[in-house]
Amino acid sequence: NLRVPRVVFRALRSNPPYDYTPDLDALGVPALVIHGEHDVHSLPANGRRAHRHLKGAKYVAMAESGHMPFLEQPEAFDDALADFLEGCA
Repeated sequence: NLRVPRVVFRALRSNPPYDYTPDLDALGVPALVIHGEHDVHSLPANGRRAHRHLKGAKYVAMAESGHMPFLEQPEAFDDALADFLEGCA
C-alpha cells in the first residue's frame, strides 16, 4: 500500500469516483476478482462492478475477510486462485 502512487489514491477517493469500467470492458484476458465481504476501503459493490465489466471473469466473495483476503483467509484465497489458474491452463 505504501507504494501505491498518490494519483491512484486520489482517483479511488474522488467524488464522483473515477470510472474505470471502460478499461475493464476493453480487456480480453481471463480475470479473477476476489473481494472481502467486509472490505471498508473498497466496498464489495466495487468488486461486483468490476466483475460485471470483465467479460467471462470469475468472482469469489470472501465471507470472512475485509480488505486483505490473502492474509485473512489465506487457504480459501489460495484455493480460489489455484482453481482459477487450473481453468486457464
